[in-house]
Amino acid sequence: MQSESPRLSILGWDESHREQLEAPGPGRVLARVATEHRGYYDLFGLEPDPLVVADNAVVSPAFRRGATGPLDFPSVGDWVTVSPAAGAEGADVIETVLSRRSLFVRRAPGREPRPQAVGANIDHVLIVTGLDGDLSERRLERYLAVAYGGHAQPSIVLSKADRAGHSDDIADALVAIDRVAPGVRVIVTSSVSRRGVDELADLAADNSTVALVGSSGVGKSSLVNALVGEQLQLVQETRQDGRGRHTTVRRDLIPMASGGLLLDTPGMREVQLWDDSGLDQAFPEIAEAAADCRFGDCAHSGEPGCAVAAAVDTGLISAARLASYRQLEAEVEALHDELEERRRNRGEGRRER
Repeated sequence: MQSESPRLSILGWDESHREQLEAPGPGRVLARVATEHRGYYDLFGLEPDPLVVADNAVVSPAFRRGATGPLDFPSVGDWVTVSPAAGAEGADVIETVLSRRSLFVRRAPGREPRPQAVGANIDHVLIVTGLDGDLSERRLERYLAVAYGGHAQPSIVLSKADRAGHSDDIADALVAIDRVAPGVRVIVTSSVSRRGVDELADLAADNSTVALVGSSGVGKSSLVNALVGEQLQLVQETRQDGRGRHTTVRRDLIPMASGGLLLDTPGMREVQLWDDSGLDQAFPEIAEAAADCRFGDCAHSGEPGCAVAAAVDTGLISAARLASYRQLEAEVEALHDELEERRRNRGEGRRER
């Protein structure tokens, strides 16, 4: 297997990945997933120029048999070991996925309770929200919880600064963000004037990987074009309400003009949590107060000696923040209950057969 050579560092390879490698099979090489299609993958790292994409890679039969769920399969950003195609007509075969440094995962849209991996090995998650009326404090909390739960560093991008209707709009947005994301870096941008674009590019220094996430129409495609240095994402005609129509239809890992890699994602209509692992970081004031509750399993809903309720009474924690925290907790609990019920039903079905 090729070593973690300097040519792979442009794809984000570093020593932390090397330590995860086990003895590979003969003839296998390292690659990074650039795009995930239905049943096959595009990969970086197989060609002499590592930034040239090799397409049509598939997982091996042994990999497929050993997978226990959707998160076992490769995701965009994953490092994988590959058996290269034997001939021009063959397919490159993905044998293993290396352990992930981070994984941005949410509950997939739809009624079926399953996870959706948005991207792996992401260093910075850029949560994009527009200055044209898109900002939602409750939605930001959800993105932050997912980012923290996936062990990625979040920043918030206020896009479309050129569309701010009043000089106070940016200041008001910054105040709103500080209510739900104290200490989180905020970058004000405009793809028209290029305000903030260089600051975004700096986040990908040292060949880091940054991901753009957000709702449809917040200007992600325009930011992608500004960061990549060419018109990769077509921005459709703007509607009367000022929103560009959503154009990104899949998750792509894209080399940036200044170095580093950019993960572009389709607009997300909903952000539902898959677990609660990021809640304490997304709601640090609640986690801090909860440490002083009389009971370790305090639900902060009227129990005696609840330090969180006391903090709400004194104004240290807003009632809206606590309500949002409890709503997200309840969503995750309901998800776990649904998954457990499905497991029981499957078990009963097998016994009946």
